[in-house]
Amino acid sequence: MAKVLYIKGHPAADAAGSVSLTLAERFIGTYKAIHASDTVTMVDLYSDDIPLIDAEVLSGWDKLRFGHAGSITPAEHEKLDRLTVLSDQFVASDKYIFAAPMWN
Repeated sequence: MAKVLYIKGHPAADAAGSVSLTLAERFIGTYKAIHASDTVTMVDLYSDDIPLIDAEVLSGWDKLRFGHAGSITPAEHEKLDRLTVLSDQFVASDKYIFAAPMWN
């Protein structure tokens, strides 16, 4: 059983009017039919909580790097925890599907 991570990097909420998302949905449907024991998990870059790499994140990473984990602020902690969850999810996956808009 493989873990598949579907990364939706498209601002549209659904596939209506989007060739990229229509193709991704069809691919995933066919993939699931062929690989029924695999799990497909989606991360939506536009609607999921994904912290920006900002001053708080950089500060928190520096505090961890230099052994000052006790001085991490609650805001830094929240962002670092979420980024860790996302990173762990990516690393734990076996396969990846990326859907992104194609604007000409």
